[in-house]
Amino acid sequence: MNLLEVRDLSISFSEPTGTQVAVSELNFSMKEGEILGIVGESGSGKSMTALSIMGLTSAKTKIEAETLTFNGIPLLSLSEREFQKIRGCTMSIIFQEPMSALNPLLPVGRQIEEVLVRHSQEPGRKDRVIRMMKEVGLPRAEELYHQMPHELSGGMLQRILIAMAMILQPKLLIADEPTTALDVTVQAQILRLMRRLNTQYETAILFISHNVSVIRSICQRVMVLYLGYIMEAGPVEEVISRPMNPYTLGLLKSIPQPKMKDQPLYNIPGRVPPLSERPAGCPFHPRCYKAEKRCSTELPPLVETGDFQLRCFYPVKDDER
Repeated sequence: MNLLEVRDLSISFSEPTGTQVAVSELNFSMKEGEILGIVGESGSGKSMTALSIMGLTSAKTKIEAETLTFNGIPLLSLSEREFQKIRGCTMSIIFQEPMSALNPLLPVGRQIEEVLVRHSQEPGRKDRVIRMMKEVGLPRAEELYHQMPHELSGGMLQRILIAMAMILQPKLLIADEPTTALDVTVQAQILRLMRRLNTQYETAILFISHNVSVIRSICQRVMVLYLGYIMEAGPVEEVISRPMNPYTLGLLKSIPQPKMKDQPLYNIPGRVPPLSERPAGCPFHPRCYKAEKRCSTELPPLVETGDFQLRCFYPVKDDER
């Protein structure tokens, strides 16, 4: 049995102007201990997918799915009280901005301890928190326990959030852009930490990022999302070394390369449209260099070949990479 099973997941919003669809026909699964990446530009539906799994969407959000199960539990049938028993316990989430995710009026150690207060009755909570703070690489954990969020650096705050998320050794950790606000050195340290925790606790990680290089460095499989659709998915090395969808190729070409220092940076033409302007046909066709008339009227099916998925009428050829 898969740890996480998602089949035909659709997420929409009720707005005064009508219903806006954020995610459509999403299908994926995760095994225990696996690291799966979701990559795409802002507005692609990455974070909305994560929030729907965690049960953290707003009241105006409509979530539909043929299957949405975690550890055999059908998530869409849970009440908020039932969700609270697993959220933060067997599944946890790390957000992009640690300062906004933490209470500015409470010492960081106490905030980690609150997870134990809610989900565990074991004694020695403070000692357990300090051990976890050391586990995630925080120096002088006994002193840091009493410090306030504003006294710590961004990298240390992110480690606090990781300690908070991992203290109960969850089966699933959702990491929503956890390294975006960090410099490259601290980013590398956080990625190494997450790989170690994944191995040590066999925690599956759903890693969300707009950075293909980060996804490649930590994930085993990757899904490329655009406007709520899977455009391409498969083993991370296969997808990144031989992209078949023009959108995936565009994301890869946008990565700065040292050998191209005298050339202008590449960017994908156009922009991600708001949901109210979602185009007919292939969602990427207005920005795609390979788009034909058919692309503007027909949605390409998601074709599966082994463990690889592709949504495109005109895949990238070898001489175009």
